[in-house]
Amino acid sequence: MFGDVGEGTIGEDGKCYIWLDPVFAQTVTTTQYQVFLQRYGEGECYVKERRGGCFIVAGTPGMAFGWEVKTKQRDFDQRRLERNDEPFTVPTVNYGADAAKHIDDIRKEREAA
Repeated sequence: MFGDVGEGTIGEDGKCYIWLDPVFAQTVTTTQYQVFLQRYGEGECYVKERRGGCFIVAGTPGMAFGWEVKTKQRDFDQRRLERNDEPFTVPTVNYGADAAKHIDDIRKEREAA
């Protein structure tokens, strides 16, 4: 998933048009994407419409908001990670013992020199 973020303010007509950055739009799928909004003050805002190159936020005139878009990378929208059912064991490391051995190795090198 790729993403972009920005801010906007709803106009007097109750709408704000957000155009996707052209470079971002070239790298992602614009036919289906998710938009997340964060209000910056009292009032309402919601995603009224999602189009290929833009989306429309509607709500209280003058309302400031932040937005985040998430969508899949272009030409990779059907690829997923391969499933691996092999059990995974977390390796155990004894950092104290490793550090003591390292210090002991350095001491032995200096004594031999």
